[in-house]
Amino acid sequence: MRVFVGITGASGAIYAVRLLEELRDLGAEAHVALTRWARHILEAEGFSLERMGELSAGVYDADDMARAPASGTAEFSSFGIVPCSVSTLGKIASGIGDNLVTRAAQVALKEKKPLVLLMRETPLSPVTIEAMLRVSLAGATVMPAAPAFYHGPETIDDLVSFVVKRVLSAMGFPVDLSDLWEGE
Repeated sequence: MRVFVGITGASGAIYAVRLLEELRDLGAEAHVALTRWARHILEAEGFSLERMGELSAGVYDADDMARAPASGTAEFSSFGIVPCSVSTLGKIASGIGDNLVTRAAQVALKEKKPLVLLMRETPLSPVTIEAMLRVSLAGATVMPAAPAFYHGPETIDDLVSFVVKRVLSAMGFPVDLSDLWEGE
């Protein structure tokens, strides 16, 4: 399976790294685009561009619009923007495809492919909530990076894994979620 992962300047690089690790373990071919601010956040949160390269089939600058994810004819099964900044959300909601991340999102919407936006912003303004509604109505899945606690997490890793499993499931991967909720 060939997938696209956009990484933007919102805090939460750990989610992107874990997503890429899980995609690799699932045998997916992940192509990654980093915005300028994503590069800053990765470094500030302790991750390297080299690590992104190790976990993916290719790492692209978001300003490079000549890459395959910018075209509807490229065969990508799903798209995830992890984490997704409010600025990126606003552009997608407005139909703006001015970089590889926002253009790939427009491609996913027009081709009706799974598009997951992992939002890490809080609190949310009415403008952001309206943008989330617009992209949701257009076919995207909007997820807050909000872990649950009913599964008894013991580490930050457990919390991150919970969110990433939900992202993978929304991207169309068969993920066992039974360990997350057993009911009464």
